[in-house]
Amino acid sequence: MISTNKISNIYKSSAVVGVWTLLSRIMGFIRDILFASILGSGAIADAFLLAFRIPNLFRKFFAEGAFSAAFIPLLAEKNEKFGPKSGVAFTSNIAALLLLIIIPLILLSELFMPSIVRFIAPGFINDIERLELAIPYARIVFPYLIFIIFTALFASALNTNGRFWSGAAAPVILNIFLIIGLIVSIYIEGDTGIIICWAVLISGVFQMLLLAWANFKNGLSFSIFFPEINEDVKLFFKKFVPGALGSGVTQINLLIASIFASQIPGAISWLYYSDRVAQLPLGIIGVALGTALLPDLAKKINLGQNQEQNLIQEKAILLSLFFAFPSAIGLFYLSELIIASLFGYGVFVQSDIFATSKALEVYAIAIPAFMMIKVLSPNFFARKDTKTPVLIGAFCAFLNIILTWYLMNKYGFIGIAISLCIAGYLNTILLFIILIKRNFFNCTRTFFLILIKIILVTFLMYLTLLILEKVLFNFFLISSSHTGLFKLILFILIGFISYILFNYLLGIKKYFSTNSSI
Repeated sequence: MISTNKISNIYKSSAVVGVWTLLSRIMGFIRDILFASILGSGAIADAFLLAFRIPNLFRKFFAEGAFSAAFIPLLAEKNEKFGPKSGVAFTSNIAALLLLIIIPLILLSELFMPSIVRFIAPGFINDIERLELAIPYARIVFPYLIFIIFTALFASALNTNGRFWSGAAAPVILNIFLIIGLIVSIYIEGDTGIIICWAVLISGVFQMLLLAWANFKNGLSFSIFFPEINEDVKLFFKKFVPGALGSGVTQINLLIASIFASQIPGAISWLYYSDRVAQLPLGIIGVALGTALLPDLAKKINLGQNQEQNLIQEKAILLSLFFAFPSAIGLFYLSELIIASLFGYGVFVQSDIFATSKALEVYAIAIPAFMMIKVLSPNFFARKDTKTPVLIGAFCAFLNIILTWYLMNKYGFIGIAISLCIAGYLNTILLFIILIKRNFFNCTRTFFLILIKIILVTFLMYLTLLILEKVLFNFFLISSSHTGLFKLILFILIGFISYILFNYLLGIKKYFSTNSSI
């Protein structure tokens, strides 16, 4: 029996992040329903989504992934060895350096925005309406970058100190402002895209203020001064640069997707809506686990508690698959019903529903892969190894680019989703194999037993949904007299109840409720 008082912390921390992420996703769905009904897959929708993608590309480069992977373990080490004051000083120095990088980047990007838009969306060059909308949209939205980067920095500092709620709550603010902006656009004459672009920018200010307040409340506030290039900063950049290069390669994938998707009117919107649905389980579970896992793993590894970190990693993997498998099956099986029920209103017509549902089917298949990446990568990052995930990511990104070009020509915009799915599974397989080969993770007998049970229970849930569809709706109910939303709710309830029941009967709940491997 392993004494693991902090084993349950991974569940509690994940639950905190998960609850706020769930609220954010719900608000996000309300936002997307309004967005789809008002803008559909038209020129304003494509132009806004492209414009909003530009700061998000840089945000993921600077503020997520590689940054967190390099920053959190070093900050955790500072806190453990030298106390919180040392950690605050380190955070302050990194913040000053980020300002020196981000401000010139924003100024240059504003100046050259027309060229940036043409590069990211060459399909817009021959579509003057989309091009003339995208450039001013992008100029309004891009300064959002500086606010969201500092939001991520504040969140990382809080996460390292075991405070998760405010960082997870910040995205709710974005969704609230976008919902308000969309509603206002209904009653005010003017460009809807301009209104929601300003909503994004203003939301960034309030997100940053929320996290700054949380840092102050927890004694983690800091002043910004001219940065000092000391050994800590050099070590940070030594870890950050390889990860940033890897993130850069990942963002190239998104750029490639934009380049291809921009050539098909509506494709950017179809892929966006389907991705938003697929991101629900990935965001709630995958991101929650990954966010809570990194600080906990870093502490265990720094203390040399290898057996305990193996148990934490095992439970994180199995917990992610516990949610990923049924999510993938459900979204694939109910794809068209989900899209029609969520977005099939206003100007979002039947052809949009069909195209979006086909993309969702592919994204659904990819959910287990991308959820696994979220819980496998922190094991490397916690050991201050950003190079391995970067090299794997670079290889998979290169493969994705080639596959996108080939599959796009063969299957249209769906090829973009298929190539991403293939690259995601390859990334997961390589990460998992290397973890085992380096003895960073050992598969126990219990691991395989629970994995088989989860697969079996998922299959039983799928059979339940099939019976519900074939017997109940085909023989006892007249489908035309029941709305799609009613069917969707019934499918979700029956699927959820059957999955929980089968898990209980097979004893899977008992595994997650204990603090040691069986």
